[in-house]
Amino acid sequence: MIKPRLLPSVTVAFSLVLVVVLFNALGLKPDDPGDGGTVYSISGRAIAAHGTLPANLWVRISWEEGRGVRSVSVPVRPDGTFVAEKLRPGDYRLAPDVRGDAAPPIEGTPAAVTIRDRDVTGIEIRM
Repeated sequence: MIKPRLLPSVTVAFSLVLVVVLFNALGLKPDDPGDGGTVYSISGRAIAAHGTLPANLWVRISWEEGRGVRSVSVPVRPDGTFVAEKLRPGDYRLAPDVRGDAAPPIEGTPAAVTIRDRDVTGIEIRM
């Protein structure tokens, strides 16, 4: 008996359509926690000891999840400010991070932040 085979591109396209249909049917957005959980933000400013922030500066936000550590990075704006959004309540560690092939190692004081039931503002990352 000959079994019909779908081309890989057809299978991928069908899978994407199915995901979109399910998200729409459930009223979810792809970045929605989906469980009714509330998400918050952490915002603040990177401060350079010598007055000038390095180019391509990011803030890495890390947290423990299960048996491992997860992280995301957000860019630091030219004025030194940053905002990390869509974070659940919990304990986080924020550290400076410079991106790029020729980026020198960066030293800074990590900040420990706990989100409980509201956005956290005014965090300072010193380098």
